Amino acid sequence: MQKSFVLEVSIPGLVPRELNPNKRAHWFVKSQAAKASRETARLCAISVVNAGRHATPVFKKATLSVVMVIPHTKYTKDQDNSVACLKAYIDGCVDAGVIPDDSGTHLQLSMPVVYMVDKLRDPEILFRFKGVACE
Repeated sequence: MQKSFVLEVSIPGLVPRELNPNKRAHWFVKSQAAKASRETARLCAISVVNAGRHATPVFKKATLSVVMVIPHTKYTKDQDNSVACLKAYIDGCVDAGVIPDDSGTHLQLSMPVVYMVDKLRDPEILFRFKGVACE
């Protein structure tokens, strides 16, 4: 029997406002924010995957839990918007090879997104993937 393990990807910064589905941003501005967020997540995930010398993809199926470290409660969102804002970041983790794709076959989202208010820490998004490694 295979043991499950946890892979934690730390992504610095706050989610750009343009990625909020309620934000009425121009499509190009929203596209640029998504592209930058996806690339940031990809680079952060690659550094974790390579540091552990994991095979690509790391998980066949994983459960994702998210913790957002924020400086103030004004950065909280309702749960469905929180998940929608994270789409580009999840895609970046797929690009890095953490999971084969973000379909329900390979990824289960653990709700709710947890907000941790900490004025002393830099804002970050913590993705915790838990699952059984690919063979």
